Amino acid sequence: MNDEFAQHPNDGKRTYTRRPDVEYRVRHLSALRPAEREREILMLCQSISPGQHYPAGVLEVLVWAVRHGCRRISKAHDEAAARLYAVSNLVLRAKVRRFGYSNVESERIVEETLTALMEHLLVEDSNISFWECQFLRCLIYRFETISTKSKVRRSLSDAASLDADSLPEVSDEAMSVEDTAMLRTIMAGLSEEERLVLYLKCVEQLPEESSDASVDTIARRLGRTGRTVRNILTRIRERHIESETNQ
Repeated sequence: MNDEFAQHPNDGKRTYTRRPDVEYRVRHLSALRPAEREREILMLCQSISPGQHYPAGVLEVLVWAVRHGCRRISKAHDEAAARLYAVSNLVLRAKVRRFGYSNVESERIVEETLTALMEHLLVEDSNISFWECQFLRCLIYRFETISTKSKVRRSLSDAASLDADSLPEVSDEAMSVEDTAMLRTIMAGLSEEERLVLYLKCVEQLPEESSDASVDTIARRLGRTGRTVRNILTRIRERHIESETNQ
């Protein structure tokens, strides 16, 4: 991508725009001979110390360097990729600590996100060129997507193993063992998605949706709209009422 625009990841009609200083640096580097360009990229890499302040826009320049500006077998290419990996590793580990995951799950989420990062860096695809314009935003977006999938997998596992006889002690606000036994009976006749929605609603007691991005919700866990979640719950409720009526 040699121009200043990049396609938005979720909407082809929208674009990200490079910062003017990033665009200037990219055009400057593009005009140099390969050997000169790689020397400047190496100098740029040396300006980055993971965990310390670094110049704004420098990460986006390095993404461009890895994807377009360097020969694939070169010290500059390897060093630029290594610096991006190191910075991303620190950012992700600081982020994942706030979520309360186990050490094993935290490590898996970070490693999966870093793997996705390196795959994006090494593919010259215009559909993912927005990494060259908003690197950290894209990194965090990828992390949150993988984190949400992890929560869904964990919830699916919990829902599949729901057993009234093996539940831990429940508080007054949580479901009783009798309620859980009834819930397990209801869930037996549901699809996987319906079972998961009901589990998140009744057992984890998540709200259906929220305008607050920091609030964990059923809609956010499943990547669905609040309306879709409510429709699923309504469908489950109507089916249960019909079943009770026919008994």
